[in-house]
Amino acid sequence: MRIKLGIPLTMSEVRFAILGEDVSDTRTVTHISTSSETSMRGDLFFALKGKFRDGETFVRDAKSRGALTVSAIDGDIICTSTILALLSLAKYYKAKLKSLRKTVAITGSVGKTTTKEFTFELLSGSFRVHKNQGNYNNDIGLPLSILSAPKDTEVLLLEMGMNHPGEIARLTECAEPDIAVITNIGTAHIGNLGSREKIAEAKLEIISGGARLIAPYGEPLLSEYTDISFSAADSSADVCVTRELSELTVYREGKKELSANFSPLGPQFVSCLAAATAVAAELSVSSEKIACGIERIKGSSTRISIMKLGELTVVEDCYNASLESFIADFKLLDELSPSSKSAMIGTIMELGELSASIHYALGCEAARAGLDRLYLIGEMSSHVKRGAMRFGMKENSIFTAATHSDAAKAVRKNYVPGEALLIKGSRAAMMEKAVSYLKNEFT
Repeated sequence: MRIKLGIPLTMSEVRFAILGEDVSDTRTVTHISTSSETSMRGDLFFALKGKFRDGETFVRDAKSRGALTVSAIDGDIICTSTILALLSLAKYYKAKLKSLRKTVAITGSVGKTTTKEFTFELLSGSFRVHKNQGNYNNDIGLPLSILSAPKDTEVLLLEMGMNHPGEIARLTECAEPDIAVITNIGTAHIGNLGSREKIAEAKLEIISGGARLIAPYGEPLLSEYTDISFSAADSSADVCVTRELSELTVYREGKKELSANFSPLGPQFVSCLAAATAVAAELSVSSEKIACGIERIKGSSTRISIMKLGELTVVEDCYNASLESFIADFKLLDELSPSSKSAMIGTIMELGELSASIHYALGCEAARAGLDRLYLIGEMSSHVKRGAMRFGMKENSIFTAATHSDAAKAVRKNYVPGEALLIKGSRAAMMEKAVSYLKNEFT
């Protein structure tokens, strides 16, 4: 990865930010690089250790291309941790953004990226907003996002991800948010943390620097810490957004404030919009500009695509998965008014010892949602099947497939005209392969 600094830095500044040393060095850094292949003169290459490659082995290559280097072994700057060095440099850089008024950080088990994108649309009519791209939300992506902020940035909008305790605390130390959003406390990563209570503790690291917290109304694990609540149903929340077909109504402190049209389908997106609206309200964005922002939001922000394959409607949501997001997508199928509902389900990852019970619960929820057929892929399929049958699904309506191709063939054989099919699983389940095979089956 290679990013351009919004404000060039001298090596004196870099050395001070990382090592605390006040040494004169007028060499200028214009770009930050984490890949030696793209490094060149004017770049500062960070030798980061990744899952498959160790950046230390590429320091010499980066130097040969003219880049300055930060390394734990042999760099222009030598430090004990290149990750911490990158975070320290981003924190220093953020302090140079003289136009910066507020920093907003968003985390949660589900809906982080969607909430971030919605918040960007609601704020961009009133501020110069810089956001991290995609899901660059870890201890590499977040500091690089800060370092790429233009010098006239007024609002930094940052998504924060986590897998283990302490990770959000480290990102918070770097970003120093003024406003923090926790979209929800679900079961994503419960295998690493053990319980929803432990997940909440880890998410709450986002307010360790004193940020005001925006959180779901009525969430008992967060209510003690919540400054501003949001809801997609209960007007008792500080900010509530409800939807009737494509029309949204926004309430603040129980009073109707505005109505607007909203393009994305699905009740889960209304909750994301409620959180984004709470951020906009906290930053004193006018009702008129919030309404304009809502109407600018496009369905592409949701990561869900809906396509027609002949007489089959396919809802593709292959980016990630949790029990809560599956339940929301089951509700989305209802909004398509199909003749029949089905789902192709891949494994939900990172559930640890709770994996069997959560996949069993997923099967229960699929049956309770009235799905007519299930197509199951992955090692947890038997647990999903058991849960679905527990709540009344017939065994001959549940198809277990060894491969994505087999699952696609089963759909082609068993679907009925007018059916809506959800395809979903964790990123590692690679459910997009099933989509590709299914397209081939219908061409």
